[in-house]
Amino acid sequence: MEDNKLLASFQQEITTAWSFPERGKWATHNPKYRGNFAPQIPRNIILKYSNEGDFVLDPMVGAGTTLIEAKLLHRNADGIDINPEAVQISQKALEFEYKTKSKQNVLVGDARNLFRKPKKDENKSRIKYSSFNELFAM
Repeated sequence: MEDNKLLASFQQEITTAWSFPERGKWATHNPKYRGNFAPQIPRNIILKYSNEGDFVLDPMVGAGTTLIEAKLLHRNADGIDINPEAVQISQKALEFEYKTKSKQNVLVGDARNLFRKPKKDENKSRIKYSSFNELFAM
């Protein structure tokens, strides 16, 4: 992955009013997918609310902007989309070389069906998932 001046100069937002005069073009981000975020948005949110090695879920993955940022920031991430074409686009976008131990997965599915029923003796508040494979294996 080539270094990008915009990525090198990225500064995390510290106010509630965000402005990105130039859209991020690092890694494999592609603004052509309809309705996708500027990569600065998920980057800021991931940096603010997670740590390296944490798990990020994108329930409407689209072109994979959030998962690309998760990979660059060393977060494990799963993306789901009801549109098989979006899943293919995301999978392709994640095929760039980057040294990280984190894993990103993308699959076709409906975000309305992400939850499972807890087992009889299981405390509902303690259910945590580390990947979609674990989530859907129940």
